[in-house]
Amino acid sequence: MSLMAWIRCPHLLIEPAEIRELDQAALLRGQPSFVTRRVWRALSSHRDGGFELSDAQLAVLGRASPRVPQATEALRGAASEAEWQALLDAGFLRAASVEGQTDVTDVAWHPLAAVLHRQCRWSDVDSRETDVRLQAVGGMTGLEALFGPVPDSHLGCVDPTRRLALPVAASTALSTSLQQRSTCRNFAQARAVSLQDLATVLGQVYGVQAEAEVSGLQALKKLVPSAGGLHPVEAFVLAQNVDGLAPGLYHYHCVAHALEPLQSLSKESARDLAA
Repeated sequence: MSLMAWIRCPHLLIEPAEIRELDQAALLRGQPSFVTRRVWRALSSHRDGGFELSDAQLAVLGRASPRVPQATEALRGAASEAEWQALLDAGFLRAASVEGQTDVTDVAWHPLAAVLHRQCRWSDVDSRETDVRLQAVGGMTGLEALFGPVPDSHLGCVDPTRRLALPVAASTALSTSLQQRSTCRNFAQARAVSLQDLATVLGQVYGVQAEAEVSGLQALKKLVPSAGGLHPVEAFVLAQNVDGLAPGLYHYHCVAHALEPLQSLSKESARDLAA
């Protein structure tokens, strides 16, 4: 009998999902279409993407507790050895005896917020690859055949005659800066970011501008909006190509305005981690 005891990850959502996949046979016939299948899918804060569950794996996670260790025999049920091992490999179950293991799952974070942040991150976004995938389904014509007409670019709620015209927006230094900005999805890999530019962005966004003590609590003023969360977001820098800064993972200390080295990386490893 196994003496191991297990707990599950605390930030876990189970979704009855429908997965739409491109019908390759129809695509070769020049008739792009999708096939749909229904699955149970696990979403968590410690891994990217959904994890498809069998009925037996779903039952295992339903029995497991994030706080109370349980023996293998109490949890496994009808799950096969392969199904059980897959849950361990994916991090949904872990040995309760592991000491010093600190990660996002050990933080008192709202489960929905933790899963949202992990699952909604941008990953592997490349406009050039998007163009290739778009052409694979027949371009915009193919998309309209699959999803219907392109929706309007903006929302209108009333008849145009009922709209109340506003004064022209004032032109200010801030509005000029906003109009000059652009969103970039592809970056020049051969062009380095200067350390001064990095320091300016970190300092003006996440750096502490002022400090005060209120009722024994330290209050920090930052220019980044806190949305009522008292600035809970910490800035971590994954440096790939910054002049004067070795590739690696750093934490930005908002009070000292300094980078704290966490892990050294090669340029290749940093690029792969950012993908």
